Amino acid sequence: MPTILALLRLPAPDGIQGRDLTPLLRGEPLEWSPPSGYAESLYAQLHHACAPLVANSGERWKLVRGLEDQLYDLNADASEEQDIASRNQAVVADLTDRVVHWHSTMPQDNGPALSATAN
Repeated sequence: MPTILALLRLPAPDGIQGRDLTPLLRGEPLEWSPPSGYAESLYAQLHHACAPLVANSGERWKLVRGLEDQLYDLNADASEEQDIASRNQAVVADLTDRVVHWHSTMPQDNGPALSATAN
């Protein structure tokens, strides 16, 4: 949205998500933040009364929250086969705090209620 608004020469409203990518359209470099991602799957919760799945990933770690927390070291295990949450509780706690904080800044909807403990 910020890119479209910039192209239209309109100001971006406060609190809008995203960033203006027009420098890339002009062939200029744009500084990027570290990669990160958030995902959630509510299908099982909404249709089968199971726990929702929420995931947060960065450059190295991916945290998947459901009935139990799962942690993957993407540098050592790109296919996410070895859950190492039990051996890295400090990383789990840090990523959990980050995703719970980020989620608290989003508009209220029918998504999952997140807390510092696994669902």
